Amino acid sequence: SRGLMFRETLGEDEGMIFAWEADHSGGFWMRNTLVPLSIAFVLADGTILHIEDMEPLTDTPHNPPGPYRYAIEVNQGWYADNGIEVGDTVDVSEVVSS
Repeated sequence: SRGLMFRETLGEDEGMIFAWEADHSGGFWMRNTLVPLSIAFVLADGTILHIEDMEPLTDTPHNPPGPYRYAIEVNQGWYADNGIEVGDTVDVSEVVSS
């Protein structure tokens, strides 16, 4: 429930994954989050559905165009810097949902 809120830094190749047991449709915001982030919404099979940049300390809702199973937050620009785009796949075989 706390996610990356209140962190002042995030390592270059660090992030946080959110996982649900079933498809999820809720959005994310950046309340109390100090680090600019990019978020990837990922389908159950690991396909990236949507990627969006999020600005710190905002309540702007960030919602993907459809249900998803995972959300992965990283430093803003990390996906673009690493050539990762919508339609690419993520290995989610070892992710455990909460």
